[in-house]
Amino acid sequence: MLVINVGFAEDVETILEYLPKQRETMMFSATMPSWIVKLTHKYLKTPLTIDLVGDSDQKLSDGITLYSISSEIRESPSIIGLLITVCTDI
Repeated sequence: MLVINVGFAEDVETILEYLPKQRETMMFSATMPSWIVKLTHKYLKTPLTIDLVGDSDQKLSDGITLYSISSEIRESPSIIGLLITVCTDI
């Protein structure tokens, strides 16, 4: 299994260019930004998409809550520790 970080569209396309023409290819992504949709149409013969969130690049699936905390890098360990302590009952 190969995991690609967010924003690495060029890396994914380079990998796809090296694949043999006769193949079975499966692509999985937690999100479907427009660059992934374009790649599926370019490199897959009959792409099938199972979409749980709709057309928005930023929409979350039902039942998922996203939290964001902005901080200085030096503060990250203490913030992560606090989040683990506070959020264990969520």
